[in-house]
Amino acid sequence: MLESKRLILRKLTPSDFEDLCKILQDPEVMYAYEGAFTDAEVHEWLEKQLRRYETDGIGLYAVILKENGDFIGQCGITKQAYNEIFVFEIGYLFQKAYWHKGYATEAAILCKQYAFNELNLDEVFSIIRDTNSASQKVAKNNGMIIVDTIVKHYRGIDMPHYVFCAKNPYKMSKLQLFWGRTTVVMFFIWFYAISFGFNKADYELVGLYGIPTLVLVDFCRTSIPLYYLVFSIVMSRMNKNKCVNPIFVCILCAVIMVSTLIWLMPYDYADPFR
Repeated sequence: MLESKRLILRKLTPSDFEDLCKILQDPEVMYAYEGAFTDAEVHEWLEKQLRRYETDGIGLYAVILKENGDFIGQCGITKQAYNEIFVFEIGYLFQKAYWHKGYATEAAILCKQYAFNELNLDEVFSIIRDTNSASQKVAKNNGMIIVDTIVKHYRGIDMPHYVFCAKNPYKMSKLQLFWGRTTVVMFFIWFYAISFGFNKADYELVGLYGIPTLVLVDFCRTSIPLYYLVFSIVMSRMNKNKCVNPIFVCILCAVIMVSTLIWLMPYDYADPFR
């Protein structure tokens, strides 16, 4: 189940047949399909979604209005054929009474977030008939751009379609992944060297002058387990998901560096007689 500010998206069930009829048997809603569905076609549509849940783990979901529990539409992610491969498409159909209220956009954005954050997809599509300006507007509001035009054949009619696409902003290419890993590794090597250098200076000062001094004793040995843990978490995420938030990495490195400087600032290594 997915949830946004105003909506809940849940799996369809056989008991949703009547609510689906309100959508799929409305000629105005279904003009992109060249006509309303019959009862048999609605049953087939519903059964197809139930099969998708089992085979793909995804499908079109019932869109429920939080404030009153009304079934207002469908939205979800399905596999669709495009350029001789299968892509993941965000699709949506809503009852006419709920048009122009932002529900379709809200549901589509929720599905895109789920696709990128949970399914870890590289990209998602919306393939929309060229005359369906309302659905095109939703796709644009969902951060998609037109990348292609195709012709679909439905009920014996050629239908031009626009192919909208949005790419995962956190997904890394192989080159980006390589440099990301290299940057993380070099940062932790640098940090180890700096911390080891400070630690060595402490012992040199203590050994040289032989008097008590306020120094950060054994900084390197005590800090390395902590930074190794952080390093392992970051690298594990990059290796497992091939996906990392660059803002997170930058903030993490900045926090570690600033914390280290604040930690070391009170100690004056140039004056052992403080």
